[in-house]
Amino acid sequence: MGEQIAAQCRLFLDGLCLGLLLGFVYDWLRLRRNLIRGGHIWMGIEDFFYCIFSGLMMFGLFYRDNSGVVRWFALAAAGIGFFLYRKGPSRIFLPGLTYLLTKAWELVKKPIIFLGRGLKNLHKSVTIKKSLVKTASDSKGRREREKIKNKIRKGREN
Repeated sequence: MGEQIAAQCRLFLDGLCLGLLLGFVYDWLRLRRNLIRGGHIWMGIEDFFYCIFSGLMMFGLFYRDNSGVVRWFALAAAGIGFFLYRKGPSRIFLPGLTYLLTKAWELVKKPIIFLGRGLKNLHKSVTIKKSLVKTASDSKGRREREKIKNKIRKGREN
């Protein structure tokens, strides 16, 4: 009898810990939603896969601890764990991490944009026109290459 009660207490505590874990995982989804805006369809897809993940985790808990028998108090414990996480650590974790990642992006964004513009300008200056690629026996291609070379030389002189 004492072993059964201990097993049920363990199942309750495991359910509580699983609820905390599921709350933490859901906070990461919420963090992604705070940082990268998506549509309602994308949010629905994320929630669908989160529900599948949660169901598999609950099934694993019941299968491991209770031979697959569903115990309502373990489901309630998972719900309580999720609720406690949302009312406790989540109130600090989510806004804090959102703020830190937003500030980090602000620091990194300007150099990335600067480098992107520089690479774009470099690409424009290095681009080879089709007429330069033609064969040497092509007289029209040769004339075009000469015109372009002369334009480049005149541009350097000015």
